[in-house]
Amino acid sequence: MTTHDTHADPETTIPAETDEERAFFDRSFDALANARRRHVLSVLSDHRTISLADLADEVAVRERSLPLAEIPAEAVAQLYMTLYHRHVPLLAERGFVDYDQETDMVRRTERVPSLDPYLDRERTGDDE
Repeated sequence: MTTHDTHADPETTIPAETDEERAFFDRSFDALANARRRHVLSVLSDHRTISLADLADEVAVRERSLPLAEIPAEAVAQLYMTLYHRHVPLLAERGFVDYDQETDMVRRTERVPSLDPYLDRERTGDDE
């Protein structure tokens, strides 16, 4: 087994990561570095597939901890645009979501469950 430091105590050394593992961790940490993307992935853990408009609603509710009816429509529209232009494309590029622009649907990939322990698991509505 290869270790990071071959002269260190074998009881405390960490096995070396493969290039694939390192790349996965880099993509994961980059995706999770932004709270909005954590909210997106959390919503997708609850709803495997969701329209981008509904995703914007859900993320707005989680970010503001308010019912959707109390969030200005302009704020949700702005959030939709940031999801469309920045966050969903980044998550798709990293392999965490699939986005079908034609149907405007966002679907989580098999990688999202591996990130669940790191997501903001705030629930709203009936869970409160």
